[in-house]
Amino acid sequence: MFTKSLALELADKGIRVNAVLPGPFWTPAIATSDEETVRNFGTFTMLGRAGQPEEIAPAYVFLAADAPFMTGSLLVFDSKLCKGNQGLARRRVTRRM
Repeated sequence: MFTKSLALELADKGIRVNAVLPGPFWTPAIATSDEETVRNFGTFTMLGRAGQPEEIAPAYVFLAADAPFMTGSLLVFDSKLCKGNQGLARRRVTRRM
């Protein structure tokens, strides 16, 4: 909500406000975590792994260079669903049918 509110506030000044919402991506801070955290980091995503910085970098380049009409938007890079939730979602759909 903050991104959209700020975009609305600054639009008349020609300032665009967008946000990138990363999920689990490898950073130097993660590398210094305990062994178990590093081993399990990102395994809960649909891809079964954490993202690499070069996989999210194009989002920032896009916003900086190729999105002059885009404001108030959220670019989500988190694999959306977790592995553990997929089965649950399928069961809910099956029950409705």
